[in-house]
This record gives sequence, structure tokens and C-alpha cells, in this order.
Amino acid sequence: MANWKKAFTQFGHKAEEKFDKLKYDLEKRLGSSKPIQIVPYMGYGTSDEIWIRGRVLKDKGIRPAADKDTTWDNILRMYKRFESDEVPGVDIHLEFGDVKQNLTTDEEGYFETSLRLPHPPETNRIWHEVHLELLKHEQKADAAGQILIPPEKAEFGVISDIDDTIIKTGAADLLEMARNTFLENAMTRLPFDGVGEFYQALQKGTSDKPFNPIFYLSNSPWNLYDFLTNFMKLNNIPESPLLLRDFGLDEDKFIKDDTHKKRQIHRLLTTYPDLPFVLIGDSGEHDPEIYDQAVKDFPGRFRAIYIRDVTSKERDNVVKKIAENVSSQGTEMLLVQDTKAAAEHAASQGLIK
Repeated sequence: MANWKKAFTQFGHKAEEKFDKLKYDLEKRLGSSKPIQIVPYMGYGTSDEIWIRGRVLKDKGIRPAADKDTTWDNILRMYKRFESDEVPGVDIHLEFGDVKQNLTTDEEGYFETSLRLPHPPETNRIWHEVHLELLKHEQKADAAGQILIPPEKAEFGVISDIDDTIIKTGAADLLEMARNTFLENAMTRLPFDGVGEFYQALQKGTSDKPFNPIFYLSNSPWNLYDFLTNFMKLNNIPESPLLLRDFGLDEDKFIKDDTHKKRQIHRLLTTYPDLPFVLIGDSGEHDPEIYDQAVKDFPGRFRAIYIRDVTSKERDNVVKKIAENVSSQGTEMLLVQDTKAAAEHAASQGLIK
């Protein structure tokens, strides 16, 4: 990274830290009337270990999207999401079955942990509850989070990008992306045709009662978590863990690169060493390059890779060369024009019925 960029992000991070602390201390002195909420994000794990992340925030009353929402309603709702009032340095008590742990939120109000399990949880369930409660605070707050533990009979897992893969975003065009993000809502944003049906089919696989885990991976910030989960519910896209990233002014958060996606893919592949995966992305950013590297790092672990074509012929030619390289390593990467083409290939490969 150029020295000026590094200096800028370091300065911005320090300024952000001081501002957040000043704002939090002032609200504490004045006695903020906003209730505190614990926001757990869907986690995942195995019979030996689970992973969970979440955040403690002042509740700004962000309501779900409605039919009559105006553009101003959408802008205001999105502003509230990004101008979050995090609660740093508070203690949380976590319980998962008979496993207990206390956590403390970081400077941005986040908490994250992995728990080693002394014995496997119930095998007849896929989703498991984790209970969270605020400790030693003048306000009371609790929440229940969901942990996905794939069944032993899962045929494969799915790792899918979100922007321009599931939802029409225009991530390659900053103005279009900003318009979609701030002027639309979960009811007016559009998924690509057939996405809900295709992901449901992938989750079901070819057996009568399977549950193939899906992990949604994006460079979008955690501030959009409620928007994305609501969007998926409205469009019948299977709910499953979202792996988003923090948003801030320090170097690892402000500069958008491929590190986040690479790290999360590596974590999933090592968490489930016996599970093959299907990768789904788009040509707009660096999904083909990231997936190419994943194939090199984890040979023989991928059943198929689907790349939605959302770019020009020049970029398509680059992606096709990457696909040829991936195919030479024994994994087929397809540049597809629509969801139907991906579904037809998946059916021909015995991934879906």
C-alpha cells in the first residue's frame, strides 16, 4: 500500500476511535434513553467446535421494509445502519448447551468467539441455539443466536458471493452501487431470476432429507446484515450464515481487497475437511481469481464453480482463461449468462435433481 494511503487510514482510524469514545462517554454521562440490543449473527460449526460473532448496539428502531416506503425512508434507514451506535467494552454471558463463556465487546461493539464442545450436540437438529445476555450493565438485554451444524450426510457445501451473484448491485460501478444501496430497500431490490429455486435445490441436493450447508460470502459490511437477511426471506433464498466484513477507517477495513474472502474460504475448507464444495460468484470483481487460488490451495475439494457473467467481453476473456487454468486442475469453472445455465450444469453433474 502506498505510504500516503497507509498514513491516511492510520489517521482516520485514530480519529474514528477518539470520536466513538467521546460520543459513547458523552451519551453515558447524559444517560442515553436508547435501549441496548445484542445482535447475534448466524454462526456455524461442527460437532466439536462452533463459531459465533455479533455486535452490541444502541437500538435505533430500524424497521423492516414496507410497500409504502419512500426514497427518503430508504435513505434514512440506510443512514441509521451505517451511523451505528456501538457499545464497546461491555460484558456478555454466552451459553451453548452446558458450555458457558463470558465475552467483552471490542471498540466497535463486536464480539467473536469459538467454543470447543465437550460432547456433540443433538444430531437430529441442524440449527442450534446459543443464548446471550448482557452482564454488569444498567440496562438488561438478551438474545438467541442460531448456529448451523451440517449433518453428516451432507453431500457438499456451497460458498456463494452475494453482490451481483444473488442480488443485482452493480458493484463494478460505484454510482450504480450507491444508488442501489441507499435508494432501494429489501422489497425493491431484485434478485437474479431463478436464484431462490436454484439455491433451494443446491441445499436439498439429490437425497430425500439432506441439508447441504450454504455460506454467503461478501465484502459488504456487517451494517447491512439485517437488510440482507430480510432480502433473502422475501425472495425465498435459503437463510444461512453470512460472512461479511467490518467497516471502518483503519487499513484492514477501509481498503477493499481480496483478503477477507480468501480468509473465510480457507476457514470453511479447513473447518469441514471432508466436505466438497460448490463455489458461486460473478465476473464483476475478483471472484474468479480468488476461486482459482482456492483450487490451488485445496485441490480436489470442489465439485463445480459458477461465475455469473456481468461484465464486458474484455473481462470475459480474462475469466475464460482463468476457467481454462482451473479446469486443467480438475475442477470445472463455468462462465454462465444466467441461473438457468448453472442449474442445468448442476443437474448434469448430479448436484441437484
